[in-house]
Amino acid sequence: MKKNHLLRTFIGIFLAICTVLSFPHALAGQHHASTFSIRGRVTDAMANGIGFATVYLPDLSQGVACDGKGDFLIRRVTAGSHRVVVNCMGYASFETTIRIKSDTVVVFRLKEQSIALKEVQVLANYKNKTDGNVSVDRTALEHIQPTSLRDIFLLLPGNVVQSNSLTGFVGVTSRQIGSDDNTSLGTNISIDGMPVSNDAMRTQLYGITGADRTDLYVADRTVTRRTGMNAGVDLRTISTDHIETIEIERGISSVGEGNLSSGAIRIQTKQGVAPLQVRLKADPLSKLAYAGKGFRVSKRGASIHAGVDLLHNRPDVREVLESYKRSTLHARYSDQWCLEDNIVDLGVGLMQTFSVQDSKSDQLVDEYDETYNSRYMRTSLSLDAKMRFGSGWFNSVDWLLSTDYTSDLLKRKKYYISTSGPKSMPIAIESGEHEGVFLPSAYYAYYEIDNQPLYFFTRLKADSRIDFTEYHHHHLLYGVEARDSKNVGRGVTADPTRPPYPANNSYIRPRPNYSIPSSIYGALFFEDKMTIEWGGDRLGLQAGIRATHLFNLPSSYVLSEKILIEPRIKANWQYRSMDLSVNLRGGFGIENKLPTLDHLYPDKIYRDFMVLNAYLQNPELDHLITYTYIHNPENPAIRENRNSKKEIGIDLTYKHFDFSLTLFHEESRRGFEYFNSYLPIAFDRYTQLIAPLPPGHKPQKEDYIQEHHQDFFIIPTVQNSSKVVKRGLEFRLRTPYLKALNTQVEVNGAYYHTLYASGVPIMFRPIVSEYEQALYPYVGYYEGSLHKHYERFNTNIWINTHFSHFKLIFTTFLQMIWHDASYRGREESEFPYAYMDLDGVIHPTDKLAILHAAEINDILKYLNRERTELYYRATYKPISLRINFKVTKEFSDRMRLAFFVDNIIDINPKYKQANNTTERDWSIPYFGIETTFTL
Repeated sequence: MKKNHLLRTFIGIFLAICTVLSFPHALAGQHHASTFSIRGRVTDAMANGIGFATVYLPDLSQGVACDGKGDFLIRRVTAGSHRVVVNCMGYASFETTIRIKSDTVVVFRLKEQSIALKEVQVLANYKNKTDGNVSVDRTALEHIQPTSLRDIFLLLPGNVVQSNSLTGFVGVTSRQIGSDDNTSLGTNISIDGMPVSNDAMRTQLYGITGADRTDLYVADRTVTRRTGMNAGVDLRTISTDHIETIEIERGISSVGEGNLSSGAIRIQTKQGVAPLQVRLKADPLSKLAYAGKGFRVSKRGASIHAGVDLLHNRPDVREVLESYKRSTLHARYSDQWCLEDNIVDLGVGLMQTFSVQDSKSDQLVDEYDETYNSRYMRTSLSLDAKMRFGSGWFNSVDWLLSTDYTSDLLKRKKYYISTSGPKSMPIAIESGEHEGVFLPSAYYAYYEIDNQPLYFFTRLKADSRIDFTEYHHHHLLYGVEARDSKNVGRGVTADPTRPPYPANNSYIRPRPNYSIPSSIYGALFFEDKMTIEWGGDRLGLQAGIRATHLFNLPSSYVLSEKILIEPRIKANWQYRSMDLSVNLRGGFGIENKLPTLDHLYPDKIYRDFMVLNAYLQNPELDHLITYTYIHNPENPAIRENRNSKKEIGIDLTYKHFDFSLTLFHEESRRGFEYFNSYLPIAFDRYTQLIAPLPPGHKPQKEDYIQEHHQDFFIIPTVQNSSKVVKRGLEFRLRTPYLKALNTQVEVNGAYYHTLYASGVPIMFRPIVSEYEQALYPYVGYYEGSLHKHYERFNTNIWINTHFSHFKLIFTTFLQMIWHDASYRGREESEFPYAYMDLDGVIHPTDKLAILHAAEINDILKYLNRERTELYYRATYKPISLRINFKVTKEFSDRMRLAFFVDNIIDINPKYKQANNTTERDWSIPYFGIETTFTL
C-alpha cells in the first residue's frame, strides 16, 4: 500500500508540473513576442567550415552545435542585441554582439589556437556572470600541464598547491580546509552528461570497513590510504588529455542535476575533426604520453575523435617497489542531420580506463614480505540524442542513455603477529557458546576484494522558451531521470582460518556483492529561468524543484517511504554600460546525496569473547571456548545527506578589469560515517582454576570457577552523524593585458572557515587506572561532540607575460598563506546527560550529580571529561610563501615546448603546535618538461 501511495504521489508531482507549464504557455499565446532565426556558418581563416563548433547566446541561455560542415541554425531569437560566444576544439574562443531585427545570416571566422595570438587566455574563465561558475578550456589545460583532474583546482580561488604523488586516493575538495569523504562523495562528476559514480562499490572487511584514511593507527594504512570506499570518484582515474572543457560549479546546482550535495564538475570531451596531437610529459615522479586525432567518417560531416594516454607515477624518485599506472582510451562519434524541419544531434561516447597500483615491502628494510596489488578497469558507453524543433511547444528534447561497468580487484598479502596473546579463529556461524580454535601467533593472511559495479542511467529532459515581450523571457527546463546501481562482484574472499585483522576477535563474514540488491532511484525536476530587461538593467531569476525517490529498498527503511524535495533558487541583477558592468547575485538551495550500497547493506559483525582460554602452547592440551555475539549493523533509519547552501556575490567589470566577490555558507548535518556505539554483553566465563591441573590433563570448564561476566563492546554502525559547516569568502581580480609589460595579472584567494563535527550524541567509556578498561561499568552519553575548526586566508597571484611575436608565455605563480589556524571548539560537553550500565539500563544524570559523585568518591566521577586549556589551545602557522615558474614556447604550428619549476622558492618558517612541539612544513623543488606535437 505504501509503495502504491508513493507511486501516486510521484505521478501527482509530475501532473502538477504539467499544470504549472500550462499557465505560461496559455499566457504566451496571448502575449507572444516576435522571434527570428540566426542562420550561419563557422569557418577557419581559409573559409573552410568547422564542424561541431558551438554557438551560444549566454543572455538567452540558448545555443546549438554546428553540423559537420560548420553550418548552424538558431531559432526563436527575440529582437535586440545579443552576445554570441563561439567555441571549437583547436580554435580560439570568439565573442561578439549582434543586433537582431529580422532573420539574420552571419559568418563567424575562428583563428587557430596559438600563442602567437594576442592576449591569449591561459587561466580559468568566468564568462557567465549570473552563476559564478568556473570554466577551464583546452588552452588553459595545455598551459598548466595537468596529470590528473586534481591539478585543475589550483585555478580556483581558495585552493592551494597539493602533493604531486598519485599513489594514494585523491578525492574532491570544495571550499574547505582539509578534506572529508562526504564532500567528495557528494560531488557530481559528469562526462558528456553521463554521471560518474562509485556508489555501488562495497567492501565489508573488519579492519578496513569504516576506517579513516588519514588515521595513522588503522589496521592497514597500505590499503586504507589507497582506496576511497564511500568517498566518491578517485580523481586519479580521470585523464585530462581527452577533455575539451571543464565547468566547475561549487555553489548551487541546477535541479537538472541530482544525487549530489557538494556541487558539480561537468566535463566535455573532445569531438570533431582534428589533426593528430601527441603530448609527452616527464617530471621526477610521472611519465605521461598521449596521442589523439579526429576523423571525418561521412560526406555529411560525421566524425570520430579518438585518443589514448599512458601514465606512470611513483611516490618518490628513489622508490622502485611502489607505483601507479593508468591508461585511458576515449572515442566519441558526433553527427547531425535534418529531419524535416527539425535538427537531430547525436553523440556516442566510449571511454575505458585501466589502472594498476602495486606496492611491495622492502626486504632490506622490512622484516616481512607484504604485497599490495590493485587492478582497476572502467568501461563506459553513452548515447546522447537531441532533437531541436522548428516549431511547437518544445525547443528541444534531449535523451541520454549510459551504462558503466567497473572491475576493481584488490589483492593483499598481509603479515599478522599477535602482541597481546593468542586470538580465536573465526569459525562460529551462530551466536552462543562454541568450541574454539587458537590462531597461530604469527602468519601470512591473503585476501581479495572484488568489486564489479554496474550502472545504468537514463535521462529525458526538454526545454521550452516563452518570450512574453522582447525584454521578458522564460526558459523552462523539465525532465525525468533514473539510475540503477548494482554490484556483480564477489566481494571479499578471505580464509577464515587466517583472518587478516583479528585484533579484537571481531570479524565480518562477508556476503558476495552480487547477492546485494541494486539501488534504484528516480527523479522529476522542473526549472524556470526568467529574465527581464529594461534599459541597461537585467533581472534574472532561476527557480526550480526536484523530487527524488529511492526504490527497491526494504519496507523497514525510512527512505523507502520518503520523496525527497530539493528547492533551489538563484537570482541576479545586472547593470551594463559602455565601460561598467555590475552584477549582484544570490541563491539558496537544498542538495541531497543518497546513501551508497555499502551504507545501506553492511554485513553482520561477529565478535568472539573468550569463555575459557587455556593456552598451554601444546596443541594436544590447548582448549578454547568462545561466546559469539552477532550484530547486524544495518541502519534502517539512515537518511540522505542534506546540504543547505546560501551564497551572495558581486561581479564588477570596468574597462576590462574584472573583480568578483562571493560569500557563502554551507551546512551539512547528516553526512555518512561509521559511528562507534557501545553495547552491553553478558556471558559465563572460566578464568580461575578450582585446583591445580594434573599433568597431561586438558582443561575443561569443570576445572574452573564459573563467573558471570558483563562488559561493553564497540560496534561500528553507519549513521547520519557527520557534520560539516563551510563558510567564507572568495575573491578574484583580473587585469587586462597591460600592453607596456605584455602582462596580465590575476589575484585570487579566499578566507575559509571549516568545521568538522558529529551531529549525534557521543558515547564515551573512561579509562580508569583503578579499573581495567574492560571492567569500568558505565558508558556516558554526551550532547556535545568534538568540533574541529580550521581557518585559512590565502592569496594566489598569477602573472602571465606574453610575447606573441616570439610565441612565448612566462607564468609566475605566487601563493601566500597569510593565516592558517586550527583549534578545538568548546562545544564538547564535559558532563554526561545520561549513562548506561552493564545491564543496558540508561540512567539520566547531570553536571551536579557527577560533581556530587566526586565529592563522595563515587565511581561516577570518572564520567567527567575534564578538559584543560591546553586541549583547546590553537595551532597557528606563520605566513608562508611559495613560488612556481612556468614557460611555454611555440616553435611552429607543429610543436610546443613547456617547462615548469614548482617550489623554486618555498618559505615555511617553523611553528609550535598546540602541544608545544615544533613543526615545519617542507616542500622540495619539483620540475618537469612537456612537448606537444600537432601533425
